[in-house]
Amino acid sequence: MHEVCYCDDFTITGILKAISSLHEMDYGWQVHGYIVRTGLVLNNYVMCSLLDMYIECIEHESSEQWKKVPLKVYVGLERRESNENIIIASMLKWCSLLLNLDAGKVFHSLARKLDVHSYPYVTSALVDMYSKCGMPEAASRDFERVEDPGIITWSSLISGLSWNGWFVEALTCFQKMQLNGIEANEFTLTSVILASVALSDLRKGRELDCKILKACYESNLSVVNMLINLYSELITIKHSRYVLRF
Repeated sequence: MHEVCYCDDFTITGILKAISSLHEMDYGWQVHGYIVRTGLVLNNYVMCSLLDMYIECIEHESSEQWKKVPLKVYVGLERRESNENIIIASMLKWCSLLLNLDAGKVFHSLARKLDVHSYPYVTSALVDMYSKCGMPEAASRDFERVEDPGIITWSSLISGLSWNGWFVEALTCFQKMQLNGIEANEFTLTSVILASVALSDLRKGRELDCKILKACYESNLSVVNMLINLYSELITIKHSRYVLRF
């Protein structure tokens, strides 16, 4: 008789990590099937590793089948008894990458049903998903429901507003964030610089230049490149060289 060996959750998470590194999606689909057949779909660590694998491989694959993945993962998820906030946040990130608004709304409804929609990382994922899918109004509504938003949630909203061309709103939101004593990160700064360029607001750009120095982001390439772009657009190339002091 043949001896049948079953993989436990530790083995499966290791395999998924290897698949992520190699971007071997053919094996990924097979492991996903094994996870479903053996009931490991009920294991939070396995599910998070599975979702990380899909997200890691998305840029290396191009197929319509990717759009079906969120709803495949949804099957049976609503009947689970364990806390699903991390999994739902990951799925919302997936929907954001795919610009899959319909699937995003499904997971938003599930988050409400399981009462995890107010968790900070779930809210941030919702704000990001709606923003990337061209619904900044919905993103703003979800943001307003957060009692004490942190930098990740603020940054998601500000980036989303800039992404959708709501530049005035992005700057207003940035001001509110500062009034709440939240320090900007590199993602917030690049989004606000983008809004300043779009509005031809050199004064705001110079204010941000000072904040960048104060926050020690003067060596961050993303921030510096956006700042150079601001001076290039609003003054001259000569003035933009000033930024190269970094």
